[in-house]
Amino acid sequence: FRSMNMADLPVYYYHQDSAWMSSELFTDYFNEEILPTIKKHFPHQRVIVTLDNATCHPPTLNDIDDLIHVQFLPPNTTSLIQPCDQQVIFSLKSRVRNVYYTKLLTYV
Repeated sequence: FRSMNMADLPVYYYHQDSAWMSSELFTDYFNEEILPTIKKHFPHQRVIVTLDNATCHPPTLNDIDDLIHVQFLPPNTTSLIQPCDQQVIFSLKSRVRNVYYTKLLTYV
């Protein structure tokens, strides 16, 4: 991306050197991109934004705007809600189980 002009991209591009999402980066993204989009589509309406409980999602997001309420999901529920995550977990568990039983039968 070094030679590209980020303003020409049809997406919002944020980054930091460690490649991890931080609270500051997410708060900036929330204020600069998410809030204006919500206000554009739902002016003067109360909106609930649902986020997982990642450490980069600061609990102070509820203090930004009175009409926007951020609701955090309980721990360990994201993988249960997202079908893609469910398939990955199922696939991994079935492979591990297969290796386990294969080794068990080999030893017997």
